[in-house]
This record gives sequence, C-alpha cells and structure tokens, in this order.
Amino acid sequence: KIITRRLYAILGAGAFATATASVANLGRELSAHGRTSESLLDLSEPFEKSPLKNKSGCARRMVALSARELEIQGLLVLEHGEIVAEYSAIGEDVRLPIWSCTKTFTAVLLGVLIKDGYLSLEETLGEIFDYDPYDAIWGGIPDAESRKELTVKSILTMTAGLSLPDDWLSDFMWPFDWGVFGGSSLVDSLGYHKLDPSRTNTYEYVWGGNLLSYIIVERAGMSPREFAELKVFPLLGITKSDYDWQHNLDGISYAWHGIFATTTVLAKLGMLYLQHGLANANDTIVDEAFVLDSTKGTVRNHKYGYGWFLFREEGVDPVYPERATRYYTGGLGATGVVIDEDLGRVTAVVSNNYLPEELTEYVSLQLEEIVNDPECTFLEE
Repeated sequence: KIITRRLYAILGAGAFATATASVANLGRELSAHGRTSESLLDLSEPFEKSPLKNKSGCARRMVALSARELEIQGLLVLEHGEIVAEYSAIGEDVRLPIWSCTKTFTAVLLGVLIKDGYLSLEETLGEIFDYDPYDAIWGGIPDAESRKELTVKSILTMTAGLSLPDDWLSDFMWPFDWGVFGGSSLVDSLGYHKLDPSRTNTYEYVWGGNLLSYIIVERAGMSPREFAELKVFPLLGITKSDYDWQHNLDGISYAWHGIFATTTVLAKLGMLYLQHGLANANDTIVDEAFVLDSTKGTVRNHKYGYGWFLFREEGVDPVYPERATRYYTGGLGATGVVIDEDLGRVTAVVSNNYLPEELTEYVSLQLEEIVNDPECTFLEE
C-alpha cells in the first residue's frame, strides 16, 4: 500500500495526470444525453459571454434581486456554457467561504481516485487504515470495530449512522485554518462523530467531518488541496488566486467545509458535472459512471448523492431513470450551485454567510423560484 501510494504521488503529474476517453466511447456517452463532443467546453478556458447576457427577463430579475439584497455577493448563470446572467457586488476575483459546497469538491477527488484504481466506494475504514501504525491508532477509538465497517460510500452519502458530537458548536467557533471542527488529526477524525449503528443506511446530513480527507491522504499521498492542484484544478482553469482551501490543526485540508472561492470556481464545478466528468473532449476528470451514481442517491436515500442534493421529483434522466437531472450543492447562507441538465443550465451563487438566517432563507427562496421556473428563459430578450 505504501509503495502504491507513493507511486501515485510521484507519477501523478505524468502518466496519471489525465485519463483520455476514446472518440467512439465519448460519442456514445454524450449522444445518450443530448450532447456532442463538439459542444463540450474546454473548462480550462474562461467562460464566454452570451450576447444576451443580462438582457432576458429572467436575467434581469435575478440581477435585480441580487443587487437589492445584501446577502448575494456574486451570481453567475450559464446556459449551454455561455454566461447569460452575471452580478458581482464585490468584484469577480473576491473569494468567499463556500462552506458545505466543499463536500462536492471532495467527492470529485474521491472520483479521481476511483477512476485511477486507487479506491473503491465499497472499501471500509478498516481496510483503508489496516496496517501499522494504524493498528495502534484504532485501539483508542470508541466503537472501533463498528467504525471499521463503515464504507467510503456510506460516509459520502451521509448514511453511515454518524452525527456531530454534542460539543460540536464550540469547535465550529473557529472552522478556519488550524481549527479542530470535524477532526484535528487522523485519530480525532476517526472518532470525532457519534455513531449509531442502528441508523446505518439511514440518511442524516452532517455539517462537518474530515474522514474523507484522510482517505485521500492515505491513497494519494498528499492533502486534498495538493491532490486537487495536481489532478483537477488545472483542467478547470482554477488557479491559486481563485481559491483557498483551509486546513485543520494537522495541516490537512478540511473535507466538508473550508474552501473559499469565486463564483466562477463554483460554476466550473457545475459545468464539470453537466459535462458528465469531462474537462474537454479529451480529458476525463471523473468517469461518467461516477457522475451518474453521484446523482441517483441510494436505496434508502433519494435525497442526497455524492455531495449533491437531488430534485428527483422535478426531473429524471430518460436514459437512467433512477437518477435526477436537477441537483444542487449548497453551503451556509445562499451559497450554492444548481444544475439543470434538461436546460443545460448552471447557476452559481456566493453569499454573505453572516446575515440572519431569516434573511438568507428569504433570498434563497426568491432565487430558487426563478431558477426552478420552467417558463423562465435566458435566451430571449
């Protein structure tokens, strides 16, 4: 395991930098979802602006709402890869905390490990952390035998029976660099949450946790931030000035919160999923199968996939009817990304996360009403 992990870290920039899809297979995958390789964006490039940007009735409504409310700091709507609505209160380059949207970036990194053969969603914590010095580490963790049986998939889909500890709020008072929220080390992260084995396979959303960060460290040989900078961000055109990924007391990037980013970074994430894992016509970041699985939930959990909340009642894939075609990832406040595959639309919002909850909820509902309106078009003045 150690040798494999180190080879991954060494060869990542070369042999394992990207996976190239064959032209024939790419055409089959995309045509099944109404897209062609010619219509794919190169996500390393800036988004182009539509001639109709901010001119449609829907765009004007969203921009007016964003400008009126203190909550919204940035808005970007893409239709078929072009910017059709845009608003910024603080400048396009300002990075704001995206909170739980970090979960979806972490899911992408797990997808990369799976694509390259270094991880399986069915692997358990006991299998991943199964050699010295981890044998000694497990000895001090409560319910160690039950925790060893938790799979990567159950943690990713919030169905592991985990919940925050009773004193989590004191940890959350400093959720930034050198903090302890979600676990300050491997040992702390393995035992951080309360575990109720009777609730395994039952969905319960958990705000914070760093178990997945340490799985990435174990299999990639580097922190989530370093791994993203090697395998994902260059293909998305995301530079170090576009984001910050904060870390715990151990110096390891948080898994379920911690990224500060621009609106464009969130939109790039959305377009990656709209293109089913393809950064361009030649480079695959995560396999399409991972994207499809990410948006269908589990047998007992149809609300949440791999870092995405699912709108199954508002649209299902005609080719894969068990999955949603509308889904979103959201953070504290109104921050989030909404994807509508049927419309080819990505909506990204960054917000002021420190306003009263009643205000953030009101603004979120107003924007949601526009985004979810089937009659709302951004392609007509």
